[in-house]
Amino acid sequence: LTAETRVMGFDPDTGESLWNLPRPGESNGGANTSQVSVVSESHVLTSKGYPDGGGQLIKLTNEDGHIIPSIVWENSRVLKTKLTSPVLRNGHAYSLSNGFLECARLSDGARIWKRRGRFGHGQLLLVNDRILLHSESGTLYLITASPDGYEELGSVPTISGVCWNTLCLYGDRVLVRSEIEAACFELP
Repeated sequence: LTAETRVMGFDPDTGESLWNLPRPGESNGGANTSQVSVVSESHVLTSKGYPDGGGQLIKLTNEDGHIIPSIVWENSRVLKTKLTSPVLRNGHAYSLSNGFLECARLSDGARIWKRRGRFGHGQLLLVNDRILLHSESGTLYLITASPDGYEELGSVPTISGVCWNTLCLYGDRVLVRSEIEAACFELP
């Protein structure tokens, strides 16, 4: 059994596999690199880029001590994440979907809005009702996390290089890095 072709849940104390569900994937072309997002005690969200990707909401049902996964919905047109994972807020998922920032409704997987930008395959971080988005080319954006539409509150150029690395926020400081540089910015 390999996680390359499955989405799986594990017991955090023992490492025992508790459930798994087939998910298309391969190491060299259609990798599953986004993390599973916990929606609730009984639901998780998967997302994946590449042609066989998209979003998938999975319900986990406990039947006689065994966790049984079942697909609630899947949509190959939304949540096509590659190097990042969606952020969740108030029943919506926000993601970099093949380089576009988008909002999808968690209840049915419908795309609410999609925004073209120079985001590439950057990284997202949810901070209260705001999204910090660090683009692949090194621009940090502050965006409102709202299904009402894309609202950019500001942006600032950061560093050179390809920025695929996860953001780190500590208090009012955000750490960004690429394959050649790292920098820490103090946020207002």
